[in-house]
Amino acid sequence: MKRLRKIEACGDYCVLITKAEAANQWLIVLCNAVGCPLEQRTITIEPKFVTMSQTHVIVADADTVYYWQYRGKGQSIEQQKKSKGGKENAFHIEEAPRPDGHYDFNTYARTEIETTDTI
Repeated sequence: MKRLRKIEACGDYCVLITKAEAANQWLIVLCNAVGCPLEQRTITIEPKFVTMSQTHVIVADADTVYYWQYRGKGQSIEQQKKSKGGKENAFHIEEAPRPDGHYDFNTYARTEIETTDTI
């Protein structure tokens, strides 16, 4: 995989994070246990830190956190695809995340809040 930056895994899934050809964009590719891509997200937050649980992928840079709920508790990826895509959002560490927020990499604007206590 070209421009691979990060790999993280949990249970039967893993995520591969690559630098996209477009400036300031990264791709998160969710793969199953045999390495087949299942879903993909595009973000504009540089992936300095990445972690993954059975239900969430969390990516952060120095002051912004992005999370993607790729799977609901007790649901398989196939069951969730039938209902809706996973919940995703991004927020600055000095602000509370909005529970009704939805991340869209085309319209997301970084908050320019100064912080001395970075991630």
